[in-house]
Amino acid sequence: MELIKFEQCSLHYGEQVLMDKVDLSIQKGQKICLVGRNGTGKSTLLKLMMGDVKPDGGSIWRRQGLQMSYLEQDLPTADELTVYDVVASAYAELGDCLTQYRSLSMIASDDASLNKLAELQQIIETQDGWQLQQKIEATLSRFNLDPDVTMGSLSGGWRRRVLLAKALVVDPELLLLDEPTNHLDIHSIEWLEQQLAAYNGALVVISHDRRLLQQLGNRIAELDRGLLWFYNGTYHDFIDGKEKRLEEAVSYTHLQAHETSLHLVC
Repeated sequence: MELIKFEQCSLHYGEQVLMDKVDLSIQKGQKICLVGRNGTGKSTLLKLMMGDVKPDGGSIWRRQGLQMSYLEQDLPTADELTVYDVVASAYAELGDCLTQYRSLSMIASDDASLNKLAELQQIIETQDGWQLQQKIEATLSRFNLDPDVTMGSLSGGWRRRVLLAKALVVDPELLLLDEPTNHLDIHSIEWLEQQLAAYNGALVVISHDRRLLQQLGNRIAELDRGLLWFYNGTYHDFIDGKEKRLEEAVSYTHLQAHETSLHLVC
């Protein structure tokens, strides 16, 4: 089943060509590792998939109702939001109701706060919010996260873990990860590999961690000077395939040069 399809997509930033008539198809359950030099537009490609950036030309189709999650490269602000607040925010307005209800239920004592609590409870019940609350709590437990600690009290690695929990709590069909191993130590990276190995949806990941790429991917996409090259198989298969492609390109260039020189002699 096709989830996303790019057709002849182009994108320019000033004189820089990030994408030149790119075609791309992402299928259900596919694990794609996106590689390329820094500054080639890999993060922008993920934002195109999410719809946060629009192409200059071409079209992007997404399956109706497609549930996507995006773990961006930058860490969240080290603020006073609790871990529960951040993970529940994946559910937008209903998540906000759950957060308010949880906080208010601990301190409600006067009529105004009790009335507000009843109002929130009605909204949650009419939208099956208690089921979502159970899912949030189960995800926090799975990720070994304390719901009541603030983001400001956590290290960079733990804040990234919170973001991953937020991305996965909605059971996305397509998960987009931009440098997910940033700020993680070796043990946290191993933990991340285990979590992603258990994920059954489609995945697109940008990473410079070769071990992670080798463990996760079954298709490699390389963004190079506006073009997208695809290699089926693991990261090691990609290395072999790229070397072969470059050798063929060099041989073709030499052949063209030889034919040109013969033409000039004649």
